[in-house]
Amino acid sequence: MTKAPNTVEVTYESFRIPVQLADYRTITLTDEERERAVQQASAVPESQQGLTTDYFLQAAFVEKVTSNSTLRVPKQIAHERALSMGRTLQQKLESDQLSLDDYLKAMKTTKDQLIAEFEVEAKQQLRQRIVLLAIAKAEGLEATDADYANEVERLSSSYGMPTEGLVGFFAASGENESVRQDISVSKAADFMKHLVLN
Repeated sequence: MTKAPNTVEVTYESFRIPVQLADYRTITLTDEERERAVQQASAVPESQQGLTTDYFLQAAFVEKVTSNSTLRVPKQIAHERALSMGRTLQQKLESDQLSLDDYLKAMKTTKDQLIAEFEVEAKQQLRQRIVLLAIAKAEGLEATDADYANEVERLSSSYGMPTEGLVGFFAASGENESVRQDISVSKAADFMKHLVLN
């Protein structure tokens, strides 16, 4: 069994982020962590419990690898993600005919405190995403041109938009790199699932 590389540099939103990866090939979940995944999955119908247990095992494993890896998420990226989460919350509240001010009063918090809480959550999400990108790079699981073409084809069907139009939109908006990263993250997550289940 090959040892996982120690440090991998990932480019994320124009930041170069060195990631000191934990040796994910030797990390294991404890019996308690495995039992917790089974208990979490028991809330869904029995026919879905197997897949749901696998999902929770994968999530626990990714979290364990992430918490044992070392990286610094640039504050600017975490702050932007937190602001985006705030905008999403505001849109949801407005669609339910509620205001952000009423929500803040009910939660006994301020907008600044809410954004600070979102930043903590955003930082954790970004840590996991960046660690998965580092694993994808280390394992040669980055998106190929064929992967990208297949994903654009899938998205064009979902959006009901011609493939060429979507390719042009992604290229013009810079979203093509984000789509490629999504593919890499997905491949790395599948790789993590394979490690934890086998």
